[in-house]
Amino acid sequence: MMRGVIALAVLGCAFTSTALGESLSVTGIDLGRINRSSLPQQVDLMASGDGSYTEQGFIVARFQNNQPLMKVADGTWQAWDGDASTLAFINIYAPDGVLRFPVGAWPTQDVLGPSTFTIGYKSPEGLKFGYFTVDGQ
Repeated sequence: MMRGVIALAVLGCAFTSTALGESLSVTGIDLGRINRSSLPQQVDLMASGDGSYTEQGFIVARFQNNQPLMKVADGTWQAWDGDASTLAFINIYAPDGVLRFPVGAWPTQDVLGPSTFTIGYKSPEGLKFGYFTVDGQ
């Protein structure tokens, strides 16, 4: 059994949260919780790869206001209607078997409660994904 790993890295410094479980899956995997005060301004997300990934990944942010955002190819965050068929895919890479999702700057929302971030990719089995919670301020 592989351990699912999510890491937040910036300029050589890393904050890592590890969740028990397998790599990202078609049923989703809980990648844990992170405190908002621990987050740097610019980040890449990393997750264990299982060899089934493609270069087409996605990142979705869901806030307490129930207005989800998705990361799009030009690097910006745009509103998302919640329908998987309308997901915007971004390039991800895994030169060493670790999937890297380029978040860049975190989307800002005027909400104090926790938010959920979902990362995933297209695979032959369907969309594989995992999610983590960022606790409020």
